[in-house]
Amino acid sequence: KDGWVFAVGELLVPADLARAADPLSRLATALRARGVEPFLVDVPGRLAVAESQLDPARDAFRGYRPGSIAGSYSRKLAAVGGAGWNTVDVVGLAGSSGLGRHMFMDRDHHWSTAGEKVVARALADRIQALPLWAGVTRTVFALRERDVAYSGTYRYIVVSKCGFELPATPSLAYKAEREEEASAEALLGDASVPDVVLIGTSQSRRQDFDLKANRQVFEDSFAALLRWSLGADVLNLAVEGGGTYTSLEAWLTSDEYQRGKPKVVIWEMNDSDGFEDLDTLRRIVPAAWGRCRTRDALAHSRGEVGAYRPILDVDAAAAVAGNDHYLVLSLSDGS
Repeated sequence: KDGWVFAVGELLVPADLARAADPLSRLATALRARGVEPFLVDVPGRLAVAESQLDPARDAFRGYRPGSIAGSYSRKLAAVGGAGWNTVDVVGLAGSSGLGRHMFMDRDHHWSTAGEKVVARALADRIQALPLWAGVTRTVFALRERDVAYSGTYRYIVVSKCGFELPATPSLAYKAEREEEASAEALLGDASVPDVVLIGTSQSRRQDFDLKANRQVFEDSFAALLRWSLGADVLNLAVEGGGTYTSLEAWLTSDEYQRGKPKVVIWEMNDSDGFEDLDTLRRIVPAAWGRCRTRDALAHSRGEVGAYRPILDVDAAAAVAGNDHYLVLSLSDGS
């Protein structure tokens, strides 16, 4: 209705979180052991707030159960909180802010920048209330905005299936520009390494086509709004099209994580992606503890890698099995 476009996949209710609760809890514990406070921003499917835009007369929508997406989201949010993660209720914020369905774009599965602004403010309020906030390097950011007209992620599907172009969605894009350091006493640590890390999906960082400017543009308004709302820099490591785990795993296995000392991580994810790949989640947990020192390792070696040549011998008595071990392989030449 009213020009909204939905994909059939948006009608599907995400899988239950029960099996992921334990590894999620262990991941939160590992992060806190390294001094990192974990936040999870679960971006719900649009139907959690925009069911009124479905046309019930269409065959594709007749099997949809009203309230199923919002109900599933509420249960998942409670389970994530029970696993030790800080959360924000995006559906609740859609209601309390008055945005309602406008928390999301109408011809695109992403949230709107208006929605991002509300969520960024809620996150900033939570983070600034934590004791760790006293040690965060502060920076004054000015928020700049520009008018854009995004083509939307469903543009090419509609063109190929229906043979016509969707009208562009008018929107605002934001950029946070550094003005000045807030105060001398706030300059704790290395200001070049942000204390807040954002990881996630295209909801946080993506390329989009701006029909108004007739060119491809880089969209990271959520990170910009976080910088402005917090008054602190944010390292945006989100990966477009990376799903639930790509940016998280890349960050935890990076030298930046191993050497750095971030104070907050914000993990944004799409509710529809869920935690179904439990093998990846379990593999990520030991990475969060960091690389073990050589003297603590069950085995270590250094040498040239050759075809079919074993490079690491582990004593059978070590009984390496289960989900509690981690292998680090560093190559001097990755080619």
